[in-house]
Parts: sequence; structure tokens; C-alpha cells
Amino acid sequence: MVLEVQLVLQDPARVQSKSLRKLFEHYEHSYFIASPINSKDMLYSACKELQAGNWRGCFEFTSKLGIWAKLPGAESCLARLQRAVKMKALECYLMLHMENFTSISLGKLGLSFELP
Repeated sequence: MVLEVQLVLQDPARVQSKSLRKLFEHYEHSYFIASPINSKDMLYSACKELQAGNWRGCFEFTSKLGIWAKLPGAESCLARLQRAVKMKALECYLMLHMENFTSISLGKLGLSFELP
């Protein structure tokens, strides 16, 4: 999911995962999207947050998934996932807003995405 969200921004036809592509198509054609209840809804909401460059919203949705309670060492997995989500959200944010910037401050980006 984290790796393919950027591809969806560039060209939705390039998405490798058929299930992720179908999930996006299904939700894009829905008239009403309620708050996420099950895992599929949470993953879609996390993808949409990641596409917008909101790493906090994406990580919030992914950390609510029930799978983390079943994994040994879930804290270290969540820490690595948080780092990956921050990096990918930064890439998506820059891709989405690159036409609006003439210059970018790395310090401000580092603060907003909480990266060193």
C-alpha cells in the first residue's frame, strides 16, 4: 500500500496490485463514503490520507488495524511503518504541490513531517 500510493497519483493505470486498484475504483465511484469500519475501509482511508500528504492521518488509520495486536514485536513494526509513511507522504506531498512552489524550505518540511 505504502509503495503504490505514489503510483496512483502519477497514473492510476500503473498500479501493480489489482486488489488495490479495484478498491480505489470502487470507492471513487461511491456516492457516499462513511467513516471507516472494517479493515478495507481503513486501508482506503489511509491511502487517501497518504495521497494528500497527511502522514498522521494515514498512520492513525493503519495503526488501528487489528493485525497489530496479533503480531509479536508490533511496536517495532509500527515504528518502521511510521518512518516509511512519513517518507512516502513527503514524496506524495511534493508531487501533488510541486507546481505551486518556487522554492521549498527543508527545515519547514522536516518540521511538518517530523523528519530529521
